[in-house]
Amino acid sequence: MLYRKFDLQKNNILLFFFLPIFIFCSLSSQAATYYSVSDGLWSASSTWSLSSGGTALTSGGPSNSSDNVIIEGGFTVTINANPASITVANLTIGSTTNGTLLIDSAATGNITISGNLTIGGSSGSGTLNYDFPENPPMISCGRLIKGVGTAIRI
Repeated sequence: MLYRKFDLQKNNILLFFFLPIFIFCSLSSQAATYYSVSDGLWSASSTWSLSSGGTALTSGGPSNSSDNVIIEGGFTVTINANPASITVANLTIGSTTNGTLLIDSAATGNITISGNLTIGGSSGSGTLNYDFPENPPMISCGRLIKGVGTAIRI
């Protein structure tokens, strides 16, 4: 019977080399929750903060399929031709304060929400306004929850 010698030192070197890479990749792809902090475009970083009522971002925004998005504070967030498509985990329009999502007629990409699309929360009203051309973008979600909210076609 042949036995392969287990080289403990070599395996430890590989472990210490790949472990930091694995941890970095795991942390960089973690979900974030984005809150609207001003009226603006979905694609503009200044529309978003990582905390409710917090400071606007200088770069980035909801772009990861595991991100959660909350439109609140009486703000209107507009989706136009940029970005081409949107994929998030959960989208809440109006949670504890009012919020509006406006999907502009220039929007052409699909909007995918793998979890919940919530229109209106516990004490806030949510509004989903959309102005679609002849071939509107598809909006798909895992579950639609309608609290105190409305969906209006312009």
